Amino acid sequence: MKKEMTYNVFIDDQLRPFDVFNKTNNPIYKQQFVVLKSFAQFSEYVEEQFRKEGTYPGFISFDFFLSPVTMQVTEDYSVYQNDDSYKLSGLECAKWIVNFARKNNFPIPKYIVHDVNTTGRRLIPKVFNNPTTAMDPFVSEENLPENITVNKETNTLHHEKPIAKVVVKTVEPKVVDPKVKKIKVDKKDDSKTPIQQYQYWTSFKEFLEKKKSSVKIKKSLPQYWINFPMGKSEYFVQTMVNSKEPLLTIMLCFMGTDAKNNFDKMKKLSYDKSFSIDKNIIWDKMDGKKTSAVYIKTEGDFTDENDREKQFTWFMTNLEKFVNYFRPFIKEM
Repeated sequence: MKKEMTYNVFIDDQLRPFDVFNKTNNPIYKQQFVVLKSFAQFSEYVEEQFRKEGTYPGFISFDFFLSPVTMQVTEDYSVYQNDDSYKLSGLECAKWIVNFARKNNFPIPKYIVHDVNTTGRRLIPKVFNNPTTAMDPFVSEENLPENITVNKETNTLHHEKPIAKVVVKTVEPKVVDPKVKKIKVDKKDDSKTPIQQYQYWTSFKEFLEKKKSSVKIKKSLPQYWINFPMGKSEYFVQTMVNSKEPLLTIMLCFMGTDAKNNFDKMKKLSYDKSFSIDKNIIWDKMDGKKTSAVYIKTEGDFTDENDREKQFTWFMTNLEKFVNYFRPFIKEM
């Protein structure tokens, strides 16, 4: 591994390397780091640097929780959280970088888990095939960066060379809509699926832009849905792919305390002509749940790259129909 081809990454949504250094007096954190705050920032930055410069992370310091958002799982397996940013943890970052390294044939990065969370400190090492901790907070002595050794008598760290001037490059987070909405979460998602979803929505975003569609995606994220605002916070249109079944879905979602009443009003206003969108459109009040929805589905395996043109065309055509049909009614309500 050539030193000039690698860089150090610090993943944490709140702390900086000097914060951890002040707490631990660990000299690793006096080195230069690229500071990233989320899974999306991490994966995007690594891919961009690898594509443009041919560089990749040689050392990563992991936080486990990457979101200050409190998420509440309900009986119907839904969750309240930020509108369009399911916050993947440091564990997903670890899985992603191991897969990315193997895919592109570069060495698995050395790492450390600076989070004191016991779950993260137990699970992240397993991703790197180091199930036990040899010394706190390091997974093993072999994972230490260059120029740092362990004094085994005192169990302390030592720099073999002088420490360079600290330079921390921070990638600022992009603004996320703080409005709270209800979405579905696939609890059995594997490490590969978020990457596929991110690539899928990125390609769909480019497809919409190329076709000059009236609907637009602001940002693609590693999740199985994309939300499209409808002018009022109680409503949004959602496109979804399914990692367990070959299905594509477009859904008008009714949210908030008046979801059921708004669903009834919308049905009274627009039910008869809504079948012009699709003869198999489904109106589902979802009795017993807090949300309601109007949706259509079709078969489609989002992992099949050879079928994407057909899938994107279906999504775009019907997404435009959904937005154009329901938006005027939403303005009236």
